[in-house]
Amino acid sequence: MGCGSIDLRVDGKVIKQENIELDINNIYKNKELSQAQSLIKLITILRNNIIYEFDNLIFITGACLFKNPDMSHCTKCILFKICSESEGDIRKTEFIYNEDLPFFKIDNMEKFSQETNDLISKLFAFIGKLRDYKIILRHLDKEMPKLMYIVFENNNKISKENIDKINKAILLFKNLSDFRIKIIKQYKNQISDLAMGNIDFYNQINTIGKLAYEKNITDIYEIVMLCKKNIKENKNSIHHNKGEWEMYNDINGAKKNMEKKLQIEKFEDVNSPLLNKNTKESDYNNENDKK
Repeated sequence: MGCGSIDLRVDGKVIKQENIELDINNIYKNKELSQAQSLIKLITILRNNIIYEFDNLIFITGACLFKNPDMSHCTKCILFKICSESEGDIRKTEFIYNEDLPFFKIDNMEKFSQETNDLISKLFAFIGKLRDYKIILRHLDKEMPKLMYIVFENNNKISKENIDKINKAILLFKNLSDFRIKIIKQYKNQISDLAMGNIDFYNQINTIGKLAYEKNITDIYEIVMLCKKNIKENKNSIHHNKGEWEMYNDINGAKKNMEKKLQIEKFEDVNSPLLNKNTKESDYNNENDKK
């Protein structure tokens, strides 16, 4: 159906779920290695959960119709839908902006369809989890020296295979932090353009939203696919010749491809004081993801 794999990418690198299991069967009373395995497990669970939740957002927003979807696609797809229900003019939507995540809310949400309300709620839930995960990442960061100690001070007692796995876990943790920041930054940039009245950004949203409104298209996937039609029919389109707008040809094919990916991916709850930490509002003081 013309649909290849839909991969998450950060700075050109594919981001996929990972599981790392150390070989501890033949290690006698190696407390450090057992602790390392527990820490690595937390890192991979947190990372895998973010990837799964992000892929799910990509699916439900219709961003899966793009070949290289990221957070900016998810945000724009929802804005296309909002715009289509605002008579094709995003400026008619009563956005209320603030400096804290999720950075905006909409007055009179009751005037929008249930589907749009659900999409906004799921967007906010995902962004909220990323905010909460920052607290967890801090705790994990404080534990990272334990892994580094094993690599640099205790490696004569541990196999090269385990050392390589621990090094990989350290790298995954760093990439996880960068990945999380990248998602929030992309999202924040979109909302900033919206709040500042960026003309080019408004035109992108209104071009698709207006087409959907005029054609009475309400399905989010069909609305998003209007991007491809707009590019094809108008060589001077604001979306033309931009790699970020490369799209698949078939809605159902892209959806099925993404559904298969989500079925394979893991989402794992864990009984851990780190992943189930009860955070307080004060924990977020001065922590509104400025970087």
